[in-house]
Amino acid sequence: QASCCSVIASHPPPNLHTNMKTFTKAELATHVGSRFAEDDRPSSDKMMIAIDGYVYDVTSFSKLHPGGLAVLRMVAGEDATKQFYGLHTKDVLTKY
Repeated sequence: QASCCSVIASHPPPNLHTNMKTFTKAELATHVGSRFAEDDRPSSDKMMIAIDGYVYDVTSFSKLHPGGLAVLRMVAGEDATKQFYGLHTKDVLTKY
């Protein structure tokens, strides 16, 4: 499978490009957190999203997300770049 994303971090330092774990799309898709009843994917302990080719572990942050947990659940385990930039600027990635 082709690689999807490069790093797992809550706050990746801007110049960090060494020792990054690479995720395939299939691996990312297994990190969906607690799922909605109508979602057929199994729940997982971690909730991760990809933005700009980087994977973010948003498990802890999900309860604090100003837009609510449901918004993150909808894009968990997926590339959420388009959805993220529809509502945020890049500054948000370093803020949280």
